[in-house]
Amino acid sequence: MVPSKIEGHSDFPVKMDPKDLPELYETIPTAESVEMLFVWLKSLGPERDMLGIDYNRMAEWVFEFYNYDTPLRSFVPVRYEGFYDWFLRRLSPEARLIARYKSNLSQVCSPVEALVSYKGKIGDGSIELKQGKANLLKALENSVPEIGSHNFLKFNLRKCYYHRVHSPVDGIVEEIIRHPQGTGAFGNNSVTCLKISIPEPVFVCAIGEKSVQSFNCLPKVGDRLDKMDELGWFWWGSMVLLSVPPSVEFRGDLPEKVFVGDPLLRF
Repeated sequence: MVPSKIEGHSDFPVKMDPKDLPELYETIPTAESVEMLFVWLKSLGPERDMLGIDYNRMAEWVFEFYNYDTPLRSFVPVRYEGFYDWFLRRLSPEARLIARYKSNLSQVCSPVEALVSYKGKIGDGSIELKQGKANLLKALENSVPEIGSHNFLKFNLRKCYYHRVHSPVDGIVEEIIRHPQGTGAFGNNSVTCLKISIPEPVFVCAIGEKSVQSFNCLPKVGDRLDKMDELGWFWWGSMVLLSVPPSVEFRGDLPEKVFVGDPLLRF
């Protein structure tokens, strides 16, 4: 049966029974039913993998909703025993090789598979980026003043996308700025911002919305990075901001969706 809802909270299911999931997967996925499934899975925590859930069928159903067209052979594993086998799948050796080749066509490449939803300057007031009650761009500018004159791209990671974040440049990690959830002007969003010098600074900011909460960051200050080195991952999807110096211009023909390693610009 399709899951019921808590009265007065239409986005949240009361409970779902794993034995009812095959029936759910026979329905046409909608934004509401996909969101309800994910809220339920998140509420279960690690015990979700002990319930006999067929994550391969779940993935097919979610991919259908998003019309996901990235070849599944681009990732490993290709069969999913647990939720994070799917959600945090890795690039296959062949896909990583192709992404590294593409990344070398530009001095800056896409750090994620995502929708490109904003392009502009952070400090000119032309774009406001709000999440909940927090103005994220203003908060970032106050936290890291030099970012105010930068150009930026905002990447939205859909639930079906590859959720690992990679370095967009060759450089050295100069600073890692962390704002845990519920602190300062970022409201219920967590922020992990890596300053990578190339030698001019580029910032990669992983924004964990209130239901995501955290980004698992791998590099340390002083680490030397090559393009496509892994920076970390989200436990549940969210957004990434890429900020570059004012002397840098993004390609004018950026597609709506990019894949990790896609060239973005030249210095």
